[in-house]
Amino acid sequence: MSKPSGGTDVHCTAEAISFSASVRIRFLEDCFHIFRVNVHDWAMCQMEDNCSLKKCIVDLMDIPHVGCGDQKLNMEVRAMISTDRVMHYTIDSVHSILESCKSGL
Repeated sequence: MSKPSGGTDVHCTAEAISFSASVRIRFLEDCFHIFRVNVHDWAMCQMEDNCSLKKCIVDLMDIPHVGCGDQKLNMEVRAMISTDRVMHYTIDSVHSILESCKSGL
């Protein structure tokens, strides 16, 4: 099998990016199996970020999802900023200044 410029096996790279919900569940089941624990009996809920992959996993495993509070706060702040033109302009201005400073380093 050919190797890309970094020397990584193409097959390994393809496996690494196919981390779907079913692959993640199988990974959890395999890890818990090492300790002779059935993840479906043990898991009470999943406490992770709110991305669609994580929500799909809990749906497939039929367990509750407790979303990340930091991410929920971030989403609420973004929603608040999007409805306030002055705040939105101010934050965009600060962001532009910080980007300019960063690119000057």
